[in-house]
Amino acid sequence: TTIFGCEAYFNGGAVSVSGRMAMLFLHDGVTFEENTARTNNGGAIHVQDGGIVHIQPQSNINIRSNSANNGGAISTSYGAIVIENGAVVDVYGNSALFLGGGIYVRGSFSSAAAFDSKRASMLVRGNGTRLSLTKNKAISGGGGGLALVSASAFVSAGAWMVVRENVGKSGGGIFGDSSKNDGAGTLNVIGNGTRVLVGSNRADSSAGGFFLWNGFRLAVDLGAQLECTENKVVKKNGACMRAQKGVVITIKGNGTRASFSKNSIQTIGLGGAVFLEDESKIQVIDFAIFLVSHNTACAGGGLYLLGKSSLTVIKGGTIILEENRAIKSGYTNHDGKVIPCVEGSG
Repeated sequence: TTIFGCEAYFNGGAVSVSGRMAMLFLHDGVTFEENTARTNNGGAIHVQDGGIVHIQPQSNINIRSNSANNGGAISTSYGAIVIENGAVVDVYGNSALFLGGGIYVRGSFSSAAAFDSKRASMLVRGNGTRLSLTKNKAISGGGGGLALVSASAFVSAGAWMVVRENVGKSGGGIFGDSSKNDGAGTLNVIGNGTRVLVGSNRADSSAGGFFLWNGFRLAVDLGAQLECTENKVVKKNGACMRAQKGVVITIKGNGTRASFSKNSIQTIGLGGAVFLEDESKIQVIDFAIFLVSHNTACAGGGLYLLGKSSLTVIKGGTIILEENRAIKSGYTNHDGKVIPCVEGSG
C-alpha cells in the first residue's frame, strides 16, 4: 500500500492521529511518499495529545520524500512512536524547514502505561528491530535525521537505530533539547545487542553528529553500543558532538562502549570528536569504555572542554584517546585548499 502525494494545510500531510489512545497501526508493506504538511508539522504523519503510531511486529515500512516545517516524515506533540519486535522502518530523503528532517518528537507522552514506556515519546526495541534515518535534511534548523525536544526516546533490548548521511544546520544527525533545562529531553541506548550508529552526517554550522543543549541527557548503558563516525562540520565546533548548557552524557556498565572516530571539521573549529561547554559533562562509569580516535580539528583534535565542562572517569571506566589531530597551522581540505586554523575560532 502506497500513500502518495497527499497534502494538509496544517499538520499531517497524509495522516493525523489526535487524542488519548487514538492509534494508527502500520502493517507490512506500507509506504508514505511525497506527502506535505504545508504550514506545520509531520509531512507524512502527525501524532498529538496522547495518540500513538505503532509499527506492527515484523513489518517493513518506508517513509520517503515527504516535507513539513518540523518532522519531514513524522512529527509528534505529546504523542508516541512505537517500533518493536522485528519491525524495520526506513525514513529516507525527507526534509523539514526547521527541526527534524526525518522525525521530530516534542514533549513527554501522557499515556505511558499503554506500552510501559516510562513516558517515552519514541520507543525502538527488540531484537531485529531497526529504525534507519538516511539522507534527510533540516534546512535551516537542527537534527537532519532526528530532533528530540523535551522528549524521551529509548532504543533498547537489541534494537538498532542508524542515522546516516543526514544534513542540518546544527546537528546533522540528531538534535536534542530540554527546552526548560529540566532533563525532560533524553536519549537512552540500553542493553546488550542494542546499537546506535550516527555516521557520515553533515552540519553546515555546529555538530555533525549530535547537537545537545539545555540540560539534555544522553545515556548509554547495560552493554549497549554507540558509534559516532565520519561526521563532518563545515565550520565551528564539535564534528561528532556539541554539548551546551548543562548537558549530561553517561556511558555506564560492563560491556558498554561509545566510539567516536574519524570525525572532522572542514574549516576552522574546535573539538574533532566532542566540544563541551557551559557546565556540560561526560561520565564514564562501571567498566564502560569511551574510545575517541582519528578525529581532526584546529584545536582539541579529540575533545575540547570549555566553561566548567568536565570529563569524569570513575569505578573502572576507561577512556582511550588515540591518533586525534589538532592542527593549528592549517591543513588541506577535501578540495585541496589550505585552511588556516585559528585557535578559539568558531
